[in-house]
Amino acid sequence: MATEVGDIEQGASPRGVRVRALTPADFMALCRYDWSPLVSERDTVYLFITQDHARYCFAAEAGRGKTIGYLVAAGSPDGKAVFVLHVHVRSKYRRRGVGSALVRALEESACSAGVEVIWFLARDQATDFYSRLGYGPMDDLLHPEAQRYVRDWKRTGVMGKRLDSPGGGEGPP
Repeated sequence: MATEVGDIEQGASPRGVRVRALTPADFMALCRYDWSPLVSERDTVYLFITQDHARYCFAAEAGRGKTIGYLVAAGSPDGKAVFVLHVHVRSKYRRRGVGSALVRALEESACSAGVEVIWFLARDQATDFYSRLGYGPMDDLLHPEAQRYVRDWKRTGVMGKRLDSPGGGEGPP
């Protein structure tokens, strides 16, 4: 699946950017990203895209196939939820609709697979971005102990969106 960013987000994207599914060939390009805050996630990305678990993993490209961003997510065993592991857009391409296009590609794929909720851990600086896309707090997805861990140790919060309700309203499944 390849989607032009302009098809997803009207007027807020750079020309010539497209979103497509990640493939094993993308791994070496992704290794060039700064993974220092998430060292173990690089291995997760590799396993996902090489073991055919990439249904919810996407790359954004510009120009001659230059990878400028990616989104890596995993489906739950029951197929009802998708957890977003990582979204990254190169700093030069931020605030141009690329991140939104990646999230919308995920939503399209998840909706077509019957997924009910997309959720993730979001740092404070990312909550405005996700709120604009219709995501909201979903702390009650986690057991109270996990909620404390996420809040106190990870310094993040749970955000999500229900896809199975009219308008994709936020809130717990």
